[in-house]
Amino acid sequence: MDVMNFEVSHPGTGEVLTLADGMPIEDWTEYGRSLFAVEKQISWKIADWWAFGESKYGERAKLAVEGVFGKSFQTLQNAGSTARAFPEAYRQREVPFSHHAEVAALARVDPEAAATILQHAADQGSTKMEVREEVRLIREPDSMPAARPDPVPEPELFAAEPVPLTDEQHVRRIVSYWNRASDAAREEVRLLAEDANWGIITL
Repeated sequence: MDVMNFEVSHPGTGEVLTLADGMPIEDWTEYGRSLFAVEKQISWKIADWWAFGESKYGERAKLAVEGVFGKSFQTLQNAGSTARAFPEAYRQREVPFSHHAEVAALARVDPEAAATILQHAADQGSTKMEVREEVRLIREPDSMPAARPDPVPEPELFAAEPVPLTDEQHVRRIVSYWNRASDAAREEVRLLAEDANWGIITL
């Protein structure tokens, strides 16, 4: 049976992943799940391993691993710090190690808030950046966008009391309306005036 060989991401190690050409997709999918599960476990194992060595051997641990394992001392220190912040019982198995690392500093001062963020990440599938933003909003509440103030209602048009017109102004306004009125409108007003006994209109 033909096989396909895939080199892992660390050339020079001599390690090769061998998959049969006739492998069903169901088997391939399940194998991928197992690889990702191992990856999660390895991150925690490295973190626990370093936390133990740093605690037991101190400076000697740093000297022993320097330049040997392909990771900087700061990376190992961060991993160990995350392991100490989350004892095994408090780790969210569905959430990647990197998410725990984002919450580690908060967990040391507010473990309940950290647990809430990780639970939310497990439920919603939050990305690492989303988890980081949740931590930032808790630690820096003043950085939250300020609530927009209620808009000031605009003054109603013509809300003020109208200025009373003099008799002369009333007459001028009536004359102006009358001059702009059509002949039919004038005739209608004249008939209304006669019916109401207003007298003769002489505009």
